[in-house]
Amino acid sequence: MAYDIDPALLYSISIVESAVDDPTRSGYLKPSPWTLRTSTPFYAASRREAEVELLRLLRLGRSVDVGMMQVNTRWHGHRVKDPLDLLDPLVNVRVAAEILSEQMRRYPKDAALAVGHYHSADSKRARWYARHVMRIYTNIKTQE
Repeated sequence: MAYDIDPALLYSISIVESAVDDPTRSGYLKPSPWTLRTSTPFYAASRREAEVELLRLLRLGRSVDVGMMQVNTRWHGHRVKDPLDLLDPLVNVRVAAEILSEQMRRYPKDAALAVGHYHSADSKRARWYARHVMRIYTNIKTQE
């Protein structure tokens, strides 16, 4: 497993970051690969629509959270050659796993804080975020 991150944990983060209703299963959520967020979320219907909007937002100088893992262009755009690459779900998850792995190394004795710092450098916000992710993660793991 790349970066030694449990895929269920990455999936849990994707649900918190970009979940939309799953039209094929009533009452279920799924990550949305073409989600963009500045101050408000934008859920594109296609990758092409997401690309057009992402380019528009970047031209405006906006910091944008991109894809199912909501990788931020300002803080993590250097991890890809082109910000549009973050709309590829595999690239998006790989970059997220890299970020999370770095946080796990930074906080080896506090996994919740590491998960929280994936989202925010502010420890209070990080703890709040981690509670949401860990609730989903625990639910997934008990279903296995």
